[in-house]
Amino acid sequence: MSDNSKVAEKGIVTEVKDKNIIIVKTLRQEACAKCRACVAGLTEKEMFIEAINRCDAKVNDEVLIQMEVKGFLNAVILMYGVPLLFLLFGMSFGYLFLYKFFTSVNRELLSFIVGILFTAVAYIIITLTEKNRAKKRHRPVAVKVLGE
Repeated sequence: MSDNSKVAEKGIVTEVKDKNIIIVKTLRQEACAKCRACVAGLTEKEMFIEAINRCDAKVNDEVLIQMEVKGFLNAVILMYGVPLLFLLFGMSFGYLFLYKFFTSVNRELLSFIVGILFTAVAYIIITLTEKNRAKKRHRPVAVKVLGE
């Protein structure tokens, strides 16, 4: 796989969980900071990333971490696309079907509430399955200790 198919970041190792996993402190990139979808407008610029330690990094080492673009895009789709689909499905379900059973409730309000509930279910499912995904393909890799 070529280097063009990888997303690379620099960061400082803050913790070595075991020989194969490290916690890396990195600065959120400008594009990520402008999005604000996951931080709800917070100004915090640091984020902590769990990465596979392929370069034998130690605490306070500056490392280069990489994630395949495919894995990065899959993670983005999972965290934003799936909840969006659940929201749209929930709103449609509430608007078209549940309204027949709750005729005394405003149709649009019912649609909105059901959409939010479906979105919450999506995030619960994503959270419950996080450990399995983290073990597989969405975890970045520390590939090089910088400054050596």
